[in-house]
Amino acid sequence: MVFTALGAYVQRIAPAAIERTCWDPDGDLHAAPPAAMERHLTKMLDTPVQVALAQGVVLADHLRASIRQHE
Repeated sequence: MVFTALGAYVQRIAPAAIERTCWDPDGDLHAAPPAAMERHLTKMLDTPVQVALAQGVVLADHLRASIRQHE
């Protein structure tokens, strides 16, 4: 479910909707309020970007341009 939630977040689906559809608040240890869900998903997205930026100039430039385009 985590990757489904991350994919939904990348598609700009509201964290509250992701939380409602991807997690059962009573039975899932990963369920969280929407604000916490957004922080968690943002952190999940940020980690691979930071690794890619550290790996090389060409990829880093591409990622920076993509980030600026989608802000």
